[in-house]
Amino acid sequence: MIRKIKYRGVSFVDREDEENFILDRLKEEANNILFIYGPKSSGKTNFIEYIVEEKLSKKRDRFYVNYINFRGYALVNYSSFLNIFSHQRGA
Repeated sequence: MIRKIKYRGVSFVDREDEENFILDRLKEEANNILFIYGPKSSGKTNFIEYIVEEKLSKKRDRFYVNYINFRGYALVNYSSFLNIFSHQRGA
């Protein structure tokens, strides 16, 4: 059976694997950064908001979700990424 979820006007079809993966990662100790990437306008932000707001709403104060659009930056190495990431979080 195909599972279809509608959230804020966006449909998520058969995304149980991705949802479970993200929820499992969020149960781990916060030693890593989880990046969600994909084509422009593919629903990445809406999917994460759905998970945080609908699946983690009782634990919302435990999570910090940060959105950074890296398209305008030249990422040439890990150091440049960290510089952009830390600058954006402080903004």
